[in-house]
Amino acid sequence: MVASLALLECYSIIPHYSLEGYVSHDLYKNIMYVYGTGFVFACTSILVVFLSHMIISKSIKSEETYVKTNFELENKDKVKNEYVLRVTHDIKGHVAAILSCIEVMRSSATGPLNEVQEEFARRAYERTELLSGFVKNLLNLTKKRLKHDTEFEGGLGVSSGF
Repeated sequence: MVASLALLECYSIIPHYSLEGYVSHDLYKNIMYVYGTGFVFACTSILVVFLSHMIISKSIKSEETYVKTNFELENKDKVKNEYVLRVTHDIKGHVAAILSCIEVMRSSATGPLNEVQEEFARRAYERTELLSGFVKNLLNLTKKRLKHDTEFEGGLGVSSGF
């Protein structure tokens, strides 16, 4: 539209109103100037559109790559959580078996214990209870992560009782 108006001014079809001190008074009559300016404007516009299109295309490709990678990471995280769930469940069973054996030993059902043996049995029982609590918390956390539940009550911290 601007180019059409410039050409109409150049051929004196519409009147020209010059801006004092901006450009020479009769530059609008120079056909080479009008076409040259139009050419530069057209080339600049095409370049801007081309560069914008290129940037948008690369952004879309990058976003697609990020979405795909994020999907793969979520799948791998799910597989990892399922593995941790299975391993933790297995460990929980073994820890419960150890606790029951220590309880039998501490109850003197297998025979009396001397003071040193009782102390070791007590320490083993306390440590195994701590381990059992840790495994239960880990199991609960993994279940919640698989369900995408963000709240987790209780901690995974285990204090050392030695």
